[in-house]
Amino acid sequence: MALEDEFSIELPDRDAEEILTPRLAVEKIFANKSAM
Repeated sequence: MALEDEFSIELPDRDAEEILTPRLAVEKIFANKSAM
């Protein structure tokens, strides 16, 4: 997924399927970065 490449994160397929809006994408990115 382009988001994973751009932000150097790994999203499980289940999480990626939930991204339906730009806002959800941002929330997933920040949640993933915080977990690192």
